[in-house]
Amino acid sequence: MLEGDQKMPINRISSNHREVPKVKEVKRSAHNAIERRYRTSINDKIIELKNMVVGEEAKVKSYSTAYLL
Repeated sequence: MLEGDQKMPINRISSNHREVPKVKEVKRSAHNAIERRYRTSINDKIIELKNMVVGEEAKVKSYSTAYLL
């Protein structure tokens, strides 16, 4: 309880405050997770192929696509 002239501040919810994610955000994050796993799988297979073709000592340039040196 408040006594005398004490006031309790009102906690307002700002328009940027989000307790429940929007449907688009949930779908986007699910899609991003799927794409991340897909890219990781492809990258692992590229490294595995590189190791079979030129050996583990060879390096791969990091561009948008992999090129063997």
